[in-house]
Amino acid sequence: MKELMISCFLHLFFIAIFTDAERLDDYIHHYEKLTYSPDTLHQRHLRAKRSLTDQSLVLRFKAYGKNFDLQLEKAKSIFAPDFKLQHRNGSKMAVDTSFIYEGTVSGVPGSFVHGAIVEGVFRGFVVVPGDTTYHIEHSRRFFSDEKPFHSVIYSEKHLNMDPYKHKRPEGAGTCALEQYKDQMEELAFKPLEKYEHNIKAALLKQEMEHYRSMYSREQNTANQESSQGRHKRDTLGLQNTCYMYLRSDPVLWELYKSKGVSDIVARDEILALFAAHVAAINKIYSETRFETYEKDANKGGFSYEGVHFQVQRTSIMTKESEKCDSILGATSYCNPNIDVSNFLNLNSLENHDEFCLAYVFTARDFTQGTLGLAWVGSYKNAAGGICEKYKQFPEGSAKVHKSLNTGIITLINYGREVAPRVSHLTFAHEVGHNFGSPHDSGNNCAPFGTGTSEAVNGNYIMYASATQGDLSNNNKFSDCSKDNISRVLRSIQNETNKKNCFKQSGVAFCGNGLVEEDEECDCGYLDDCKDTCCHAKQSGKTTTDDCKLRRDNSGNKYSCSPTQGPCCLATCNFVQPSANQTCRVGTDCVKRATCSGTSAKCPAADNNDDMTFCNSKSRVCKDGVCSESLCRRIGYGAGNPISEYEECFGSTGSDNKEQMCYLSCQRKNSTECISSADITAESPHTGFKDLLMAINGGLDKIKLQAGSPCDNYRGYCDVFHKCRGIDNDGPLARLKNLIFNEKTLQKIKTWIVEYWWAVMMMALCLVVLMGLFIKICAVHTPSSNPKAKPALRITDTLRRRRRPPPQQTYAPSSQPLQSYQQPPAPAGYVNAPQGPPPPYSASGGGPKRGHRPEDKKNFKKAKAVEKKV
Repeated sequence: MKELMISCFLHLFFIAIFTDAERLDDYIHHYEKLTYSPDTLHQRHLRAKRSLTDQSLVLRFKAYGKNFDLQLEKAKSIFAPDFKLQHRNGSKMAVDTSFIYEGTVSGVPGSFVHGAIVEGVFRGFVVVPGDTTYHIEHSRRFFSDEKPFHSVIYSEKHLNMDPYKHKRPEGAGTCALEQYKDQMEELAFKPLEKYEHNIKAALLKQEMEHYRSMYSREQNTANQESSQGRHKRDTLGLQNTCYMYLRSDPVLWELYKSKGVSDIVARDEILALFAAHVAAINKIYSETRFETYEKDANKGGFSYEGVHFQVQRTSIMTKESEKCDSILGATSYCNPNIDVSNFLNLNSLENHDEFCLAYVFTARDFTQGTLGLAWVGSYKNAAGGICEKYKQFPEGSAKVHKSLNTGIITLINYGREVAPRVSHLTFAHEVGHNFGSPHDSGNNCAPFGTGTSEAVNGNYIMYASATQGDLSNNNKFSDCSKDNISRVLRSIQNETNKKNCFKQSGVAFCGNGLVEEDEECDCGYLDDCKDTCCHAKQSGKTTTDDCKLRRDNSGNKYSCSPTQGPCCLATCNFVQPSANQTCRVGTDCVKRATCSGTSAKCPAADNNDDMTFCNSKSRVCKDGVCSESLCRRIGYGAGNPISEYEECFGSTGSDNKEQMCYLSCQRKNSTECISSADITAESPHTGFKDLLMAINGGLDKIKLQAGSPCDNYRGYCDVFHKCRGIDNDGPLARLKNLIFNEKTLQKIKTWIVEYWWAVMMMALCLVVLMGLFIKICAVHTPSSNPKAKPALRITDTLRRRRRPPPQQTYAPSSQPLQSYQQPPAPAGYVNAPQGPPPPYSASGGGPKRGHRPEDKKNFKKAKAVEKKV
């Protein structure tokens, strides 16, 4: 028995030792050692760097019982073509980024690899579909002493994304937005408050213009080609790239230098850090379809795909560049004790108009486990988020210029360096704020821990706290986030309240499934391509046949590829006109289109006749676009091709809110606005009557659709077809605006100038009243002067003194008294004075109740004399 216990103890002991040996830190619970020849890999990198063509690089190793064959190429999609490294003095220099690689795992369809080769050692991540994501890091990040292995590899399955959750206050997340939400929202709305009403009216007008053009040729084309699988290309188009400015502060520089590397290696490590974060969010955002809750485009739904990020400029701050050792010349980035909100503000104080977003990476340990903070974008009238410009904001009594297209990320949490996966998701989360998404909430958008069917898949990216990391939802945006982000993207594209800052990436990428620039076709990578007409992109190498049409047995190129358009058959031939195949469905304003037989692309369709009813007879067509008002149809005909009527606002300023939500028309150059509600059989407006008959077969009045502007753009028609004012801030806000608006203040100023003598009289009366108040209340005010009379209580001045009752005289009784009679006073006893005792003092020193001390002494003396007698 004893031997068995010892054996069990030793068994558990060795398990504990080996388990502890596999644990890297609080984030990584298991890892494997990785060793290969750094010299060999470095030489391969140098050959690929010197190559004039896109030579691939191969890295093979074994880990987790698998053989990894990484086929790598120089990354082209991370850094912009005009990428520069900027110094503190403003000078810029080109930097070699050829050590940044991307690629695939050979034999694994859909795999993705990103990393960097510095000093012959690869660090990065490997995405294996159906398995997990593996992360490879240099061993010096975890071990201070030299090890026989130069790298470690670990799986996301062995990651604890939030090991310090128990240290944070209850309800606090790794994003500090909730802590500073009120202050940030207050600042975001300040520069626009003065013009709030005008902006709301303008937004409403632009909203309706978009609604009217929803069935435009471009919109119809986008919707139709979307249904053919081309939606990704036709949403954001070529301008789909958000250019970023990424910086690191001196604290992060010191973190890398503390690992004993040279300045050049530290610089390359930080550039690799930037590239890894951008690659991570590119994979998330580019694969996401940001769409509204309403999916049907005919009902106002819309979506965007293909969002991409590129690094246009970087800055690496050091203690020398920021003059941290100088007492007078040191910049604010040298301050080690900046909280997260002030650190974000520090980034926002600089002009970032050239960029879509500007971020600073640091290694500061912020309070409450905060890992990031960013300004939230808005599709309404608030400042902040993507494409925001450098503008003035009130700060106290001063005005300060700030850029609110900013955010910050830290790599330290409770004194420990976070795992790359954690900071990647943090970066995606904060950029999500910039794109307009608040934190997820509710069972549908934060399902983990609820009873919903989606709970097992975890929370989404925009959840306030760190997610599990290995669940399917952790890499996705919730429907709530998609709806908000899609609306911000729409406002950016339409330039509703910001200028569109998205640009072309300048990079054509063979293998992305989109036919671009010199490509004849694009069916993706070889492992994914099902197209027999097109040469697929080969993993790990580039050939002249990539994304080119294949040849038949005679050596002739095929006519087309289905990736070129819907009018190409799987046999690589054009669809003939005799097939009468529809390639674009018809709409209210555009006829259906059929294949021409000469191109894989769908030809342009013919338009329906102008003034054809469209959008459920709420608009009419013009040049193939459902954009014109119904009023344009009045009087329109073969003999009169130009309508003389246009839409107007009926009953403007009227108290009848319902009357304002009926279609009204007026003749050009006329001031008479005729409402459809006023049309009767006896009405002289024949053209208007013909319009009503054509729409509903009678003279029923035409109600404007919900959301239509009314009252001269000062309101909108609600679902009850009543005109509702756009300023619905409530009675308190209206009262505030009434009192403190410029017109009221100007009236007050004019009255003061005109009736200055009344103002002087009121001021004099106020002084007199204040003097009387002070005089009356002075007796109740305690004083520190020992000679002053004690202060009276309010009750002492209000209480009426009671008079003593009158003495009564009793007639002598014939009966002897039965009560006790006091014996005669002894000799020497002085009788106490008759009458009431003196009043009590109002000072706090006297007794609260009972006799005064002097009366007690007299009473005791009398008792003593009594005893002696």
